[in-house]
Amino acid sequence: MSILTARPARVPLDGGPDPDRSVVAWNGSRSARAALAWAAARERRRAGGLLLVRVLEDAGGLRLRSDVQRALTELDAELAALRKAFPGLEVAADLRAGSAEEVLPALAAGGALLVVGTRSIGGATTRSPWSLGLRMLAGGRASVALVPTECWSWRSGVVASFRGSVDGAAVLFAADEAQARGMRLTLVVEEGADAAAERDLLRAAFPGLDVSVLRTALPVPVLVGLARSAALVVTGPDDPGDREPLATSLAVASEAPVAVVRAPRLGRGAGASTRAARSLR
Repeated sequence: MSILTARPARVPLDGGPDPDRSVVAWNGSRSARAALAWAAARERRRAGGLLLVRVLEDAGGLRLRSDVQRALTELDAELAALRKAFPGLEVAADLRAGSAEEVLPALAAGGALLVVGTRSIGGATTRSPWSLGLRMLAGGRASVALVPTECWSWRSGVVASFRGSVDGAAVLFAADEAQARGMRLTLVVEEGADAAAERDLLRAAFPGLDVSVLRTALPVPVLVGLARSAALVVTGPDDPGDREPLATSLAVASEAPVAVVRAPRLGRGAGASTRAARSLR
């Protein structure tokens, strides 16, 4: 019997939304493995859950039984390996049929994070605009983390953009990540935005967090520059009317993992974290 049926009770059997998990797009590729490793390490730090999803794309309504069985066998093997490598981490897997653009965002609804591997074009840092991660980002239906295939352990620091309320949830996410990793949080504040109150609220909500503020009139090149050594870059979603879409620009050019956070995410602690979330929305 497939171990796919032996899912932890905490992870919904129907694949429904769960805000305390990462949903990893899986196809067995090298970039998908990098995304899986990143998500597993993140969930182990925060005592969350991990859902590994393989989508068998529709092909004119035809799907060989052998293809389904092969996909189930591969998912079984990955689940077994994950449980051995990360004992105590709550993991589950799903095999779905349909379009990845429809299936994956639906499973990452309700505050979950969709994690997708990305790779550069011909050795350059620029990524293909037609990659799955960029398509997920363009769809605008879920918070998405795009993880490079080469994600080096020497990287340090979490960087977040702050343009105003659009980045409120992203800043909270970034603070949570920085505190869990024991790293500094750098807020890159667009000229005209006031982040003083938000910085003070973050320090109250996340005791001991090292927060610095960098003001600039050109956030995109500054964030891309910081991404050369950062462990994570976080931003809110683009506005359809933006002349220079920040999230898309970072997703294409960043050398670090990029998280584009849409849904409000309350801090894992009570009290001060909740007050910070209300202020940043």
